[in-house]
Amino acid sequence: MPYPTGTAFGIPGDLGDAFRWPGLSRAGRMRALRDLIGRKRRADGDESLGALLRRRLGDEATDRAIAPLLAGLYAGDVDALSVRATFPELQGWERAQGSLLRGAQAAARRPKGDAGPMFLCPRDGVERLIEALVAEVGDASLRTSTPASKIERADDAWRVRTADGPVDARAVILTVDAPAAARLVPPGAASAELARIPFVSTGVVALVYPEGTGSALPEGSGFVVPRGAAPMTASTWISNKWPDPSFGDRAVLRCFVGAAGEEDILDADDGALIEACARHLAALVPLPAAPEDAAVVRWPRAMPQYLVGHLERAERIRYELPPGIFVCGRSLDGVGVPDCVRSAGVTADAITAYLDREVHA
Repeated sequence: MPYPTGTAFGIPGDLGDAFRWPGLSRAGRMRALRDLIGRKRRADGDESLGALLRRRLGDEATDRAIAPLLAGLYAGDVDALSVRATFPELQGWERAQGSLLRGAQAAARRPKGDAGPMFLCPRDGVERLIEALVAEVGDASLRTSTPASKIERADDAWRVRTADGPVDARAVILTVDAPAAARLVPPGAASAELARIPFVSTGVVALVYPEGTGSALPEGSGFVVPRGAAPMTASTWISNKWPDPSFGDRAVLRCFVGAAGEEDILDADDGALIEACARHLAALVPLPAAPEDAAVVRWPRAMPQYLVGHLERAERIRYELPPGIFVCGRSLDGVGVPDCVRSAGVTADAITAYLDREVHA
């Protein structure tokens, strides 16, 4: 079922759409509308995303309409994810508006400037971002594809042990995932907290259908799936979302598989995953029973899980790190590319301030 126009975080921004909320039973819609008269939560602390959504909108709206979209972005469990670390706007809506539906209404009424397309990607793939950064740095001392094995103190500097020899630096920034960072930083409270950030495994099933199938896809960019309703958690219509002349009139799709509590599906062999996804797609959209070509990519322990209290854990990690060692990236500050860019900027400012203090100490 399509999300209503003006939906914010999966929540209708129009009360009329809430009365007609697609995919919900009449009882589910009536329960969601109780959000308009329900009391606000008094406590200010963190809570799970699911706790907030269920309290305000009920189980059916949470499980069928909102959790597949919001929790799906983190491959997580809606009842375990921290609302403050994932979608703090929802907590703000409850406090300011007393209602998530009214919050979505207010968001829908805000003037929207010309922000350009919703989805963008580099023409030659995301790898071009790395290549452009390497070219911009242009430093002969830059080492790419060089794993680090340890960070240790060496006189007044930090020494990073690598396969190509040690590197000494006054400051070290770690952008690797938390498990790798936990192994690299000196043992202590920070490394222990980094090791406690859980990760789940996910994968993608890429499907390419024959010529003449591209125009058969409905408008839109794909769909999300309620937990347990299909082998995939979501499907993106690549040929609609990021059209390319090389596709011709082929339907090109990707299906996301695996998430918190659903990682065992990744144990199936490639053929079984492809067949299961293709069979479910053919039942939903007018596509052939089998693709022309397909591939499966698995990402073991790929998605960090921002559990309740995640922001406080991130603060503890940064507080406990030895002076001169910094961490940033998706394990702490958001899983999207814009989140990582913002995290890098904030960390760069912190390093500049640290080095300035060192010089004037």
